[in-house]
Amino acid sequence: MKTKAVILFLLVAPLLLSTMACGGGQPMPTSTPQATPTPTPAFPSAAQGHLEQGNAYLDAGEWDKAIAEYTEAIELDPNLAVAYSDRAYAYIGKREYDQAIADANKAIELDPNLAMAYGNRGTAYGGKGQFDQTVADFSKVIELSPNDALGYFYRGAAYAEQGKKAEAISDFEQCIALSQEPALIQAANYMLQTLR
Repeated sequence: MKTKAVILFLLVAPLLLSTMACGGGQPMPTSTPQATPTPTPAFPSAAQGHLEQGNAYLDAGEWDKAIAEYTEAIELDPNLAVAYSDRAYAYIGKREYDQAIADANKAIELDPNLAMAYGNRGTAYGGKGQFDQTVADFSKVIELSPNDALGYFYRGAAYAEQGKKAEAISDFEQCIALSQEPALIQAANYMLQTLR
């Protein structure tokens, strides 16, 4: 079971996160609004432009170009939590998990309520096989965004890796109940079949 869950976790993560992105390269789909950057004197339009261009590259899977754009946005506005979080996601796409964790940590430091930053960090920990941290981060995602089906999916996958079958089944069932994304529902059903 563990091998199948890890492979699914690593293969499905970029696919699900990119196909279910909620505008702005945000990989945490929820029914409640995510923290998004708003124009302020500390958030110049040039930084917003780099953030948007980075999101376009992110959606296209052009990780290096996305990283460069997010880096430009961060240089213009070092307090832009979403730029760190989105750059973390781009690093996940490159399987550079330590870089992703560092950026997600910075995003969380700047905005402790940014659910997608916890999701990105949890995904990076999953990529490294550190499933205790994955569970903790996706539990925080679920705390911040209780209707986040993807949060339940990834926490369920981490529970499966830990051999916590009942918790995994519960999370996959909740994922299916909340999701409207066919790919996510199919992946959760597959995981349920392997657990039962």
